[in-house]
Amino acid sequence: ISAAATTATLRLLGAPCLRRPDGSVHFLERLEAALLAHLLIEGPASRAAMAALLWPQVDAEHARGNLRQRLRRLKAAAGFDLLAGSDPLLRVRADLAHDLGGAGDAGAELLEGLDFADVEGLHDWVMTARERVGSARRAALEHEATQLEAAGHIAAALRVAERLLDIDATDEAAHRRVMRLHHTRGDRAAALYAFHHCKDLLARE
Repeated sequence: ISAAATTATLRLLGAPCLRRPDGSVHFLERLEAALLAHLLIEGPASRAAMAALLWPQVDAEHARGNLRQRLRRLKAAAGFDLLAGSDPLLRVRADLAHDLGGAGDAGAELLEGLDFADVEGLHDWVMTARERVGSARRAALEHEATQLEAAGHIAAALRVAERLLDIDATDEAAHRRVMRLHHTRGDRAAALYAFHHCKDLLARE
């Protein structure tokens, strides 16, 4: 296990970057970010498959060469290898912390700000992955809010419900949860405000 890897964090929600062990930040180039996101979401993949996905416009030999170059640059920028070393398949090392798989930052999108419209195939995957990751984060937050409410932690449940609205302001179920939680706390005014805010927002939409 690399000490560097265990104290670094890969961020793929929002602007993709790697926070190094010394606290400095390396912002990922878009194909680096897409490579790491794909391996974390879809699992290990062959070098040939990833090269073809990232560089569909060139022949297989040149695509594999591009991948080798990109992996060397990524390792140099990070100060350690982000990928497992001995497996013939590409995979992100297990001891590298990342922000996928949980609720994450409420308002952050997968590979935010990056456009892949010029890379056939990769663009479609990114759009689908963004929806999948968003759905998983919403489900995680909904579960957390339900558990907190059931345990009587109403203020904490309310904070989580408000994070759901940060993700999707038109989520009617989240609005109803916010109203209910305000009412449970005995704050009728806040519950009524939440109702009228929801009504006005949905009318505009």
